[in-house]
Amino acid sequence: MKSLLLVIAILLSTAFTTTEGEYHPDRSPTITIETPKVVTISKLDLLYLAVRHMESSNGRIVRTPESIAEGAEGDLQIHKSTVDYCNDYLGCNYTYEDRLDSAKSRQIFYKIQNQFNKKHNLALGMHIWNAGPNKIEKYWNATESYRAKCFAYINKLKHEHNFKIIN
Repeated sequence: MKSLLLVIAILLSTAFTTTEGEYHPDRSPTITIETPKVVTISKLDLLYLAVRHMESSNGRIVRTPESIAEGAEGDLQIHKSTVDYCNDYLGCNYTYEDRLDSAKSRQIFYKIQNQFNKKHNLALGMHIWNAGPNKIEKYWNATESYRAKCFAYINKLKHEHNFKIIN
């Protein structure tokens, strides 16, 4: 607090002078005190950002010969079986082409996460997306590298932005 008052006093003492040091009583001081902006983000949104980064470099690479051969396309590299699951068990009406629609692929992602990862655990959500929801326990070790890369991206975001994670 003392240092803030000192800064204000210095600003006020220089605010009424020109570069030549002349006094100008009409000139009003401009004081801007900036505080770091805190961005609030949900765990589910943070998970989505990390997975989208991993799957398509944030939407830049949505189709490759490899992904087409695997049957995965779009921002989140969604498989046809994921679309089928949403339609058959979650009461949705998605098409395979919806995997290329960013908004609809995000909806599919959130529906799968809310079905299999109700607490929005980051590591579990990454694993579910990479291994598939039916392989949660069986393939945990197989997704270790994927999860590590997702967490590295999250840490990069934390470093670049001042954010608070909420449920």
